[in-house]
Amino acid sequence: MLCITIISEFKQWRAFAKDWLIYDAFMQCPMLSAERIAKYLMGKHIRYYDPTSDFGAHVVVINSRYIAAKDNSRYWRRFIYTSHTRFPVNRVEETMGEIHQRDPTEVIRLETKAILRNNESRKYQLFRLHIYPENIETVPKDIIANVSGVIPQVMRVPKRLDEYSPSELKEFPKLFDWPEDYHVAPLSPIAMKLATKKFKIMLLYPVYYVLWSFKCIK
Repeated sequence: MLCITIISEFKQWRAFAKDWLIYDAFMQCPMLSAERIAKYLMGKHIRYYDPTSDFGAHVVVINSRYIAAKDNSRYWRRFIYTSHTRFPVNRVEETMGEIHQRDPTEVIRLETKAILRNNESRKYQLFRLHIYPENIETVPKDIIANVSGVIPQVMRVPKRLDEYSPSELKEFPKLFDWPEDYHVAPLSPIAMKLATKKFKIMLLYPVYYVLWSFKCIK
């Protein structure tokens, strides 16, 4: 009977104990990342999840300065966040780029706040969200000591061209191979002058035509 009591107490402690998980936001979409982070903050990753209980974990987000939106022209410059104090004069609208430049951790926090349910528990769930703009070296040691797991990223991190090895570049599929003696010769100074002169003449053709038409009408 004592053994069963100890096991039940351990299960109860395990249910309400808080895990510490880390998430790398390097080159990740803030919207998709917020959906995954909110899942762990609410405790939906646990099989015995109950919305009336608080099973959420602590989430440590690193590299929030290097998030990547899907389209710069649409999200960084056009996606607007609104904040106000319920007075018309104090309504503030900022784009994602402006907020990220002011505070690199605010975009992840706002997106996660929008995903979480708007109830009393959201305030405590956001308390368990720890966001750092740089890599893991900037996180305090007492927080790193508590981390026991990693949250998988939502997107695959792309590689730059200079990060590929010569063997990978050589094995990359090609439509055809350029001949060894193929090269593009740069234009000579005389050819550059002729090209720019022809371009200027082409731009002036409509002006000449309008002046000639106006002269003919007179």
